[in-house]
Amino acid sequence: MERSKLIFLKEVMDEFRRKQSQYDLGREFAKTSKNRSPIVPVVILGMSLLFLIGALALTFYIQEKGKQITVNIRDFEDINLKDVLDAAKRNEQEMERVRRESESLTWKMEEEIQSVQDGSLRELDIITADMISLTDKDRRTRAVHNREAARIEQIKAGYGPQIEEYRLQIGEIQKRIDQYDTRQLELAREREEILNNQQKLAAMELENTKRHYEELIASMIEKHAGEVEAMQKHEKEIVRLLRARHAREMEDLILLYNPVVREEAVVELLNRPADESSRTGTIPGAYREILARERIMGRSDYSLIETARAEHDTIFAELGKIPYRNSVPPMLCRIESRHRAMMKGYEYLWTSLADALVRKNESLSAHQERIARHLYAIEHLVKQSRENGYIIDARNRSLVTVYMDRVRPIAEGTEGLVFRMDDEYIGKVHLFLREGELYGSVIEQVSPDNPMQPFDKILIREKKEPGL
Repeated sequence: MERSKLIFLKEVMDEFRRKQSQYDLGREFAKTSKNRSPIVPVVILGMSLLFLIGALALTFYIQEKGKQITVNIRDFEDINLKDVLDAAKRNEQEMERVRRESESLTWKMEEEIQSVQDGSLRELDIITADMISLTDKDRRTRAVHNREAARIEQIKAGYGPQIEEYRLQIGEIQKRIDQYDTRQLELAREREEILNNQQKLAAMELENTKRHYEELIASMIEKHAGEVEAMQKHEKEIVRLLRARHAREMEDLILLYNPVVREEAVVELLNRPADESSRTGTIPGAYREILARERIMGRSDYSLIETARAEHDTIFAELGKIPYRNSVPPMLCRIESRHRAMMKGYEYLWTSLADALVRKNESLSAHQERIARHLYAIEHLVKQSRENGYIIDARNRSLVTVYMDRVRPIAEGTEGLVFRMDDEYIGKVHLFLREGELYGSVIEQVSPDNPMQPFDKILIREKKEPGL
């Protein structure tokens, strides 16, 4: 690649060296310096001197002419600078007066509009505080807004022409002020007495301004007093309505939580005289162990009743501290009275129940003794007769009372043949257990006219084992 570059770039390098040897920049500059001419600098220097001499001569000429002008001071005698200034001041004072009157009129219009708006706000406050329906509130609110808009339009229509007139006057005065420069020469020729007249006019303007502001202040004080009186009346009306509304709300709130009962049945109960006897003896009596033995009420269940009674009394004592009204106090009193009556009833109930259980157990014990004597006689009969058993009561065919020999075990489902005499067959019974006692059911009877009777003999029919 290096050899290729040398081959292709050799001609280019030779051409560049050849042209470089033909053009020498130093020789060219040396040749140019020989072509300079001294005429050009001389001409430029001469022109500069010429312009400088002409400027100095012209300045000297103007200064000399200025010194030769004569100023005659009498030319300004007819011009009164004070009058010119007073004329400008009068225009400014008139502009200030017109603007002040215009602003006062505008302020008065806005004040009347604000008074109308304040009155509307007071009416809206009264409507909001009044206890009326939403429909009536909307209707009255719309009427107030309509009256307010109509009154504001009427006020603007009354003050509009005067405000427009003041605006036109301000425009005219502004034009005079703008034309002041063109007229100042004519105004300067006025005499000295005009100054005096202007001073008097300025004093009159000052007096008028003072009187205007005094009247304005008096009007504002009077209006403020009227507004204060209106605000006081409005405040009294709002306070009256709020108090009435608060009283109605309190009455409604009291009726909500302290209602007046009008149900005839409830009113009749509340009007009944309280049972004074129920106020005593409400503590449950002593626990009776017989209730536990009979599995009616354990000691823990009895303790729960005592706890519930104590908690009930605590809650009612706390409720008694609340100043209820209307029908609530008599209802609470009646509830407490009924609760004490129920507790007294429960006490009588479980006391009577315990006494009845004692009497029942005593009677049952005596009855069991009599049954034991009868069973002893029947057992003796079975042993003497060597029978398997006897019919005791067969009036209920599905539940026949039987007495079987205690020595001989009898399986459930055993069948027994019933005989009255040794050879008089009466029927057949099926023996079964119920609550640990052996009973029988009639499965066969020879004659309906000859039913099973007490002390009919039962002969056990042995079951044959299979294969025997």
